[in-house]
Amino acid sequence: SSIDGDLRLDTTPDENGNISDESYLSEGQHSITFEVEDETGIVSRQEFVITIDPANTPPTCIILEPVENQLAILGEPLILNGTLIDQEWPNEELSASWKSSRDDLLGMQNPDINGAVGLEVNSLTTGQHYITLEGLDEMGKSCSDSVMILVDNHPSAVIDYPPDTSVFSIGETISFQGTSLDGEDLEYLLNIEWSSNEDGILAS
Repeated sequence: SSIDGDLRLDTTPDENGNISDESYLSEGQHSITFEVEDETGIVSRQEFVITIDPANTPPTCIILEPVENQLAILGEPLILNGTLIDQEWPNEELSASWKSSRDDLLGMQNPDINGAVGLEVNSLTTGQHYITLEGLDEMGKSCSDSVMILVDNHPSAVIDYPPDTSVFSIGETISFQGTSLDGEDLEYLLNIEWSSNEDGILAS
């Protein structure tokens, strides 16, 4: 080798004249010479060039959105943004996948030339999710990054009494009745407030 010098290979041919062995080479462009000399001193040689690339390293995954402990509303779009970059491979040749610990695979894509990846989802179920960005290069090296988010639903707020457009006299006591429910939280943990556009907060 033009870089590593004489290679420590088995040079004993088999009965068909075939010679085979294995070796590791240093990083760089090697000119490999195969030389054979017979008993009379006549030499034949053949050369070829091969390139040894640096050791492949895993890509790097970073989630930019959502952030850790972010609250998402059920049914509303949630933006997933991140970066997936690699030192040896073009970013656009990498494979990215977004996953949820509750809802499994959310989507797959290739990064752009700058390594940017993004996805919009609105189908996450309620509860705690670990959102994971996974990346894979052409040699099977991988990376991942995760954040925890909570998907919650809007509580319901229904005015039972008084009816809309009701008319009352000044000084008359008005009874207010309503119903508030939430799919995740107990009713007594909800913050409830009555307010008027004229008189401001009536009760909380």
